[in-house]
Amino acid sequence: MKNRGFSLTELLTVLAIITAVGTFAVLGYTAYTPKARILEAFRVLDDYKLQAMTYYIRNSGFDAAYIIDSEQSGLTHSIDLSNDTKYVQQVKSQSDINSTYILLGAQLVDSYGVASGANYVYIQGEVQGDGRVVWSCGSSTSNTDSVDEQLLPAECRGVNLN
Repeated sequence: MKNRGFSLTELLTVLAIITAVGTFAVLGYTAYTPKARILEAFRVLDDYKLQAMTYYIRNSGFDAAYIIDSEQSGLTHSIDLSNDTKYVQQVKSQSDINSTYILLGAQLVDSYGVASGANYVYIQGEVQGDGRVVWSCGSSTSNTDSVDEQLLPAECRGVNLN
């Protein structure tokens, strides 16, 4: 009479395979999550970039009056982020009096929903002599605010905020 069922060796082999596959899945997910948060921040900044370019066209340049601060209400260019994103806590803009650049920065939150120092990304538009605006992106160079360069989109790697 034949025994029906699996031997202990077969069960342990299947268990080892499932464990190995599960380990790779968890490692892949934990590497994906921070990059997804950063990409969401750049998506939010792209929305602000559109507003900034609209302002630039209507006013023939940027100026110090163009301010975005998502944490303060009542400003002309503020946006409530609560319905838009769960990973970006704050977006701010900065421009110079000579209308030569606009800087849009995003402060990300960590996995617990708290803004941590190592989560600041930006896009910057510089006005060229012919009036075009050339955009660049990156992360802060300060040790407390910088994002791991490997997590940034390819076009932002090697570019730092001065």
